[in-house]
Amino acid sequence: MRHNKKKVKLSRSRSQRKALIMSLCRNIFTYEKIKTTPAKAKELAKFVDKVIIWAKKGGLHQRRLIYRVVGDHKLVKHICDDIALRFKEVNSGFSRIIRWRCRKGDGAETAYIMLTKIDPARIKKDKPALVKSSSKQASPSGQKTEKAQEPVKKTVYKGIKSIFKRPKDK
Repeated sequence: MRHNKKKVKLSRSRSQRKALIMSLCRNIFTYEKIKTTPAKAKELAKFVDKVIIWAKKGGLHQRRLIYRVVGDHKLVKHICDDIALRFKEVNSGFSRIIRWRCRKGDGAETAYIMLTKIDPARIKKDKPALVKSSSKQASPSGQKTEKAQEPVKKTVYKGIKSIFKRPKDK
């Protein structure tokens, strides 16, 4: 019988499993969103919830427990000072798992695991256009002149040309 044996083994020994979870925990608190397999994401969500609950309590003992899981003093400070404040009013549901497509190399399913409240400074804005529109600049005489900017050079094609370039005959 499997009484009190809830841990998923993830096809690893105990030490490898612990190292994997520590690494994934460090990454999710650093980047706030990571891509992994659904089984690893489910197991990681348990640890993420524990760590954030400890961080919300904020005592010295809890900081030491977080350090045991994360293993980095700067990251412990970031978790307790920044991330715990975002989840101050929330009691649970600190992470979310979104299933994604299969990996190209081995066909394994992938999933994104992310914190539910992401730092507004980390949200990326839309990508800038490749070709900038013409800008107006003031000349020394005070008149506005239009200066058209050249389109962005395509370095990929230059690289391909250099690869397939024929050697010059001497």
